[in-house]
Amino acid sequence: MGNKLGEADALVRRAGLLRIILEAESDESEDLRAAAQLYQQISGPLAEASYHFAVGYRELDEGLDHHDKASIGRAVDEFKRAYGTYKGIGYRRGQAEAMCSLGNAYREQSNSLEATISYGECLSTAVEIGSPFLQAIGYSSVGRQDIASGKPSEGLEQLTLASQVAQEIGARGMEVTVLEEIGGEYARRGELELALSYHEKAVKTAENGGDPYLLIQAMRAVNYRTLGDASKTIGVLLRLRDLYATVGNTARSAEVQREIDQVKK
Repeated sequence: MGNKLGEADALVRRAGLLRIILEAESDESEDLRAAAQLYQQISGPLAEASYHFAVGYRELDEGLDHHDKASIGRAVDEFKRAYGTYKGIGYRRGQAEAMCSLGNAYREQSNSLEATISYGECLSTAVEIGSPFLQAIGYSSVGRQDIASGKPSEGLEQLTLASQVAQEIGARGMEVTVLEEIGGEYARRGELELALSYHEKAVKTAENGGDPYLLIQAMRAVNYRTLGDASKTIGVLLRLRDLYATVGNTARSAEVQREIDQVKK
């Protein structure tokens, strides 16, 4: 089918140039006829590209729905279809999104090789098209897969890049999540103080966002108990208790209070 979006875009640009000519020399009948012919040319490729764009969007959405329902095999099929549809019209961003989703599905199937390939294509495409948001997703996805594949150092490097890009574009939710993951990996390696520094950074980032739910997420990862600091542990738990109360989750607030009581014993 060729790159229909690119073809349509080129025609639109040519038609736009003719419009400038028409505004300057409105009595030129040849220009009027040429503009009419160009707009007729545009309608075909644009209509076809729009149709396939909508099909790809539906396939991607259905794949995500199957993934949420744990129908991973069907999700894989839909993500592959979406990728093929977007590739057919040259929509690179859609291809990257489909490959990242496909990687997530393969990871659910414990298919490490295909997950790695999918995430790698997602990231390379994101870099090629210059999308910082997709790059952050790509770096974090590759990082998680590297860690899951027994390559923690490479994974931490990718996660660090993801956190940096997320910070640059102001994607606080993504930045907080990635900082928590970096801290978690350092904790698994026994580097507890370094782990805590990333978790504390996640809390500060969440505080700047003003979202109590994001702050709760960040604070739940902070663990001073590993360092034997009861005072700071209680301080975190008291804040968590109050945050849960603020968002109306009284059950969780009561659970945290019981944790506080245990620490105080």
